[in-house]
Amino acid sequence: MRLGEPRLGARVTLAAEIRVPRRPAVLAYSAHFECFAGIAGRAAQLCDLLQDSSACVPELPHQLVFGDFNTFAHSLARLSPRYAHGWHRFRNLGMSEAEWWVENVLAWSVDDGPVNLRLAAEPLPDHLRPSREVLRAARNPGWWDPFDPVRDITISNHCGWMSAKADWAFVRQFRVVRHWMANRDFTASDHRCLVLEVEHAHADTVAEHMLATKRVARELQVKRASRLWTWCSLAAAAALSWAAFTVARRSSISRITGHRGRYGHEFFRFEIDNQGYLKYANNSNYRRDSIIHKSLRLSPTLVAEFKRIVDDSEIMAEDSTLWPRRDENGRLQLDISLNGKSISFETAKISSLADTVDTQDPEGLRVLYYLIQDFKCLILSIISLHFKIKPIA
Repeated sequence: MRLGEPRLGARVTLAAEIRVPRRPAVLAYSAHFECFAGIAGRAAQLCDLLQDSSACVPELPHQLVFGDFNTFAHSLARLSPRYAHGWHRFRNLGMSEAEWWVENVLAWSVDDGPVNLRLAAEPLPDHLRPSREVLRAARNPGWWDPFDPVRDITISNHCGWMSAKADWAFVRQFRVVRHWMANRDFTASDHRCLVLEVEHAHADTVAEHMLATKRVARELQVKRASRLWTWCSLAAAAALSWAAFTVARRSSISRITGHRGRYGHEFFRFEIDNQGYLKYANNSNYRRDSIIHKSLRLSPTLVAEFKRIVDDSEIMAEDSTLWPRRDENGRLQLDISLNGKSISFETAKISSLADTVDTQDPEGLRVLYYLIQDFKCLILSIISLHFKIKPIA
């Protein structure tokens, strides 16, 4: 056989009646389901096997069903249309194929009703809804697999990105004494081996095993809901963190004060943008001095200090409606964007605290004046520290 040569024919399930000395006969199935059929195709094969098993229960109630069921149409396999296709390919995200089997087929007993209502309740398109014959066949006659459908994986490929419980070991009317997995390191095969030590049991064990399967199905639903809640919580936390980060990056402070006088347009301006860059400009025109431009990046500690000064001043709560308008003496402008809030104030130039007394809002102007002085002292100290022309002796 050449590599990549197409397979001819279909896979089959072997059944055998095994005679046991001084014990009831055992009906044993050896199954190997199609790996290219998708969840729906393998579910149809499972229904055929369940139907045959149910028909044999009156004569052969002791049954063993072992095999490679190729239940791996999840995780990385969803990206391959060869292995995972059909309606279930992306619509059961968060659920492995093994979980889907337990919840939708294996947890529905032949005693729960003439048809599998859980499978019938799947939100499938009309042309994909299972027929009544399939719903009648998709009922568990008492099979039970003692291995965990999530933790006990039997294949693991692509560095663990494609892991699944592809192999199953079902028993009916048997007591499982011990069960374990062999070939855990995948040295002998690409599948782990499921090993069971069993002994014949009474019919009561069938009901006990069905209750155990239903309990596992409920636990899977609860765990999946918990995982979904965890994912949603993490997504919400990430979104809030990103929003807070974005708002923090949008923080900026700028201030301009100036006038036109004997020496022309004189002004003092600084701006701190959302990246933490400080831009400083001073134009006095005194003795024909040129304009001074300086820029530097502030440390996170200094940026936090500027924000603290703004918060402590409570300038964001002020209103400039009653403040005096700009006049021929000059203007003072302050723009702040911080923590999602923005203000933009413009008023007449304030040379000293005395300029705030005879106004309609002296308290608000005092807050503005003290804030500007704090800014000015801190910024001039930073500029002097970094751009001192003559060193201090």
